[in-house]
Amino acid sequence: MTTSDYFGSCYPVDGAAHFRLRLALRSLFYRPLSYRALSLRLLPVISARANQMFGFDLRSLAVMRIGLGGVLAADLLQRSIALKAHYTDEGVLPRALMLGLANPGIGLYRLFGGVGPVIALACVSLLAALALTVGFHTRVACIASWVLLVSLQNRNPFVYHSGDDLLRLVLFWGMFLPLGARFSVDALREPAPTSGRGNQIISVGTLGLFWQLVCLYLFLFDHKMMGTAWRNGTAVYDALSVEQYRSSFGTALLGFPTLLPFFTHAILIQQALTVVLLVSPILIGPVRLLAVLGVIATQLGFGLCFKLGTFPWITSFATLAVLPGWFWDKLEPAALKTVEHAPLPAEEPEPLFRLGQMVKLAMGVVAVLSIASITLWNLSQAGAKFGWAGSELSFEETMLARFAIALRLDQRWSMFSPNPQTEDGWFVLEGTLVDGARVDLLPDLVGAGIDPDSADRATARGIRWEKPGLISSQFTDQRWLLYFLQLVGAPTAVQLRGFADYVCRFWNGMEPRSQALRRFALQYMRFEHLPEGKTTPVEKIQLIAGSCPGA
Repeated sequence: MTTSDYFGSCYPVDGAAHFRLRLALRSLFYRPLSYRALSLRLLPVISARANQMFGFDLRSLAVMRIGLGGVLAADLLQRSIALKAHYTDEGVLPRALMLGLANPGIGLYRLFGGVGPVIALACVSLLAALALTVGFHTRVACIASWVLLVSLQNRNPFVYHSGDDLLRLVLFWGMFLPLGARFSVDALREPAPTSGRGNQIISVGTLGLFWQLVCLYLFLFDHKMMGTAWRNGTAVYDALSVEQYRSSFGTALLGFPTLLPFFTHAILIQQALTVVLLVSPILIGPVRLLAVLGVIATQLGFGLCFKLGTFPWITSFATLAVLPGWFWDKLEPAALKTVEHAPLPAEEPEPLFRLGQMVKLAMGVVAVLSIASITLWNLSQAGAKFGWAGSELSFEETMLARFAIALRLDQRWSMFSPNPQTEDGWFVLEGTLVDGARVDLLPDLVGAGIDPDSADRATARGIRWEKPGLISSQFTDQRWLLYFLQLVGAPTAVQLRGFADYVCRFWNGMEPRSQALRRFALQYMRFEHLPEGKTTPVEKIQLIAGSCPGA
């Protein structure tokens, strides 16, 4: 057979069929190679994009760490005002009563009931927070801070809010991240390694924190959309009308009612847009920066208008973690762009069954289970139900939910949702002394205080039934307000007994026997806010009454 015979020039029919077969064979062998070549070209692009989307810049993590430690330290100092009242056996919840709680938490603070040991634990917590702030033994400081914070929050479930949830969750994910790689004492102490990964990192820890932030903003938006006030533009007005949380700045803003519908829709749009911007795969640098600025502006507004504890500040600092490397490169002076930052140490491969490798594997499993649990937890809080073996199952009944509760990954992002509350009111703690005098016990009890050098303290403590100028001014410590609002809602027998015992113990331990407390009654002066600045008549509701033994 000649060469021309082979290619079918002499036998057009058979040759054409043979040629088609040859083309098919070439296609069979060479097309996979082209797919592989395409894959080899695409994989680096996909990997780089995933690194940008789900990875964090070490400098951003460092700034978040500084803010996180600062907020934690400030929170501990604020709690110290009522440390004895809220976290010791001499306060509103002695350890003996905690056995009656539905879900009593565990922790180091349950080991001690005296004031001295609790103060010592609080000081250790503060030192750990300061170490985290400056980046000294950062991972150890982060783990210690998380353990101690969980212990503190578990000690008294009646005095925490959404800001506590977020602070605890960011600390949890911080344990999986190299928070001390930049702007820290650790970074200064360790010599610069010869090789590493630069400023951008991606890990199961970065994915976990990223997803936690997405869940935060997604479900803040989702819970608001369940109501009507946010959609019709009245939510900010309704929220500012309630004086229990309002600040003086919020009072001033309430004087501009025409602006409030705009702020309502702006907040709603910002929270929805934040989710979109965080998950956007295009223009990641500018888009992420826009998302961060939007969050900070909104939370700054919340912090100025309301007394919300740590929530606005921890939200702002946590969001700084997503600041892209693009931002830092633009910010860095041109003269410093040639200076290379110390990269992370290159990790040497370890045998599979080395202790260090097994710890990393265990942490990876915990992180993956945590990502799954926070996803399902938030879906269940939004009303989702799950099917199993042909029956409907609540997520709270699952083993994964128990795992989440054990690590305190429980969360609910429903602040001012689905509609802001319209109920308002102030408290009067009416006391009758053994000499017949009637006094308001509340100022002394919550730390608002009466001048101890007053010539007639009984008169100075006289009962004031009229509404305070601003109801939120009744409490110098917002956690006392949270505690009293629990008494308004659905107080447990444990809380009622703990409060009654504390009132008698507090007053009679402070006053001479001639002014001992005989009986007391906590009154709630309740009213509702109506449209156009109107309110319902004030209704006096007795929440609890009791007598002091031996008085």
